Amino acid sequence: MVTSLRQSPLPRLRRFASLLAMLAGRDLKLRYRGAFLGALWAVLQPLAMLALYTFVFSIVLRVKMGSDASPHTFALYLMAGMLPWLAISEALARSVSAIVDNANLVKKVVFPLEVLPVVPVVSALAAQAIGTALLLAALLALGRSLHVTALLLPVLVVPQVLMTVGLAWLAGSFGVFVRDLGQFIGLALTTWMFLTPIFYAPEAVPTAFRAVFDLNPLVALIDAHRSVLLEGALPDARSLGILTLASAGVFGLGLAWFRRSKPLFADVL
Repeated sequence: MVTSLRQSPLPRLRRFASLLAMLAGRDLKLRYRGAFLGALWAVLQPLAMLALYTFVFSIVLRVKMGSDASPHTFALYLMAGMLPWLAISEALARSVSAIVDNANLVKKVVFPLEVLPVVPVVSALAAQAIGTALLLAALLALGRSLHVTALLLPVLVVPQVLMTVGLAWLAGSFGVFVRDLGQFIGLALTTWMFLTPIFYAPEAVPTAFRAVFDLNPLVALIDAHRSVLLEGALPDARSLGILTLASAGVFGLGLAWFRRSKPLFADVL
């Protein structure tokens, strides 16, 4: 037997906040349990990726971002773009199996299943928070300024969370019925990553492709992160407003589909 959302989702999610926090904490512990370096991998992995991508794109391919062509500046812009991307992509990749991996809860226990796909979203946000702290520390270490606009970062997290949770609900639900969705998600995320200005500046995209390129919601999100963290500039209000509305739509669509498909989970599993 499973429960259902009969009212607005936000009050119910608030009631399950403690449950979500507990599950996310357990998820983080299980990910690194038994590893020699433990939770340090949450820091070492993104730093290793940052160093590798900086070498390939800045030193070998000589891609330029920011005010100068130095590898340090490129690494800062790369990290500011990678942080939200890694949080979104990791959450989506893991949410695909969130329901399937907890089949016992679906079949036997009265449990708010809506929480399960949200757990990897919260875990990924925790990793993003650690990465953001490292980015701010790197700015200080390199003698750069910490801009007051960085205080706007929580505003940018709102559309990111709305979009990620909505997509996680869709992925978790479809993952029950389409078992090879995980393989497709991996390919789709790789494609999405290279179509997003993480390794290059948006201005580098040829004019002929800009109209299609700007349909990518992550273009506005990553540009806003770089503006408030590295440039001391306010994010583009129009782009951020459109992104927030679109993310709210994805959130609503994901919840509606999850509610509609949830009664079928026990039969399929």
